[in-house]
Amino acid sequence: MVTATGVALPPVYVFPRVHFKDHFLNGAPVVSLGLSNRSGWMMAELHVDVLKHIQRHTSCTKDNPILIICDNHESHVSIQAVNFCRDRGIVYLCLPPHTSHKLQPLDVSVFGPFKSRFKIAFNDWHIRNVGKTLSIYNIAERTKSAFLESFTPRNITSGFSKPGIWLFDGLAFGDDDFAPIEVFDAGFQNEGDDGGLDLDKLEVDFVGIQTSQDRVSENSVGDEILAREADPLSHQSDIAAPPNLASSFLSVTPSPNVFPSTSRMFCPLKL
Repeated sequence: MVTATGVALPPVYVFPRVHFKDHFLNGAPVVSLGLSNRSGWMMAELHVDVLKHIQRHTSCTKDNPILIICDNHESHVSIQAVNFCRDRGIVYLCLPPHTSHKLQPLDVSVFGPFKSRFKIAFNDWHIRNVGKTLSIYNIAERTKSAFLESFTPRNITSGFSKPGIWLFDGLAFGDDDFAPIEVFDAGFQNEGDDGGLDLDKLEVDFVGIQTSQDRVSENSVGDEILAREADPLSHQSDIAAPPNLASSFLSVTPSPNVFPSTSRMFCPLKL
């Protein structure tokens, strides 16, 4: 959690445990918030605690509101979260899907350096603790150095300026940034000039088609009835005679071996 002025709020840790213990945060940045649930993922009830954490460090009120930019995860838009924000002067702006890598300040310029320093911190721990297994109780301490080195005012303010959030820049994105959408638009463009099908000029008379089909089928049936009446014996061959099952069973012969003999080089497939 960061602000447009370059300030990083104390981080929030979610541990995959039923009950949170204070020693989970040993070595964490000062005033960090620790939460827990069975899955270790952010849930709707935990997000309210995160909002309280934000209000505590920003002192936001209805008279002094703040704007929070986040993704549209279901925990962010729960009824509990919406009611809490409404009463405390917090305005939510959820980003459209698949745009956080371009619009979310943390994804733009903070999480990249953090992940790099995060890996370095864990590699250093393994070098100094050969033969030991890293547990969740070491997470907070290992992430502290990575947090302090990557959540800097320079990285944070860059995350807000590149997308044109603050200071506002309506020309932050050029035509190349919108190029991927042309792949989807190409499928909906008309091809009238290229000899293709122009959907705007397409007119289909479904009633006329159905009527002509019915007329053809009626004429065909009528002609066939007249032919049968004129020569009844000519159509008896069209009726298949029932098979003689008794003679069929007596004429059964063993089928040849469809699988050739195998050699040492080849073996049958086993399923």
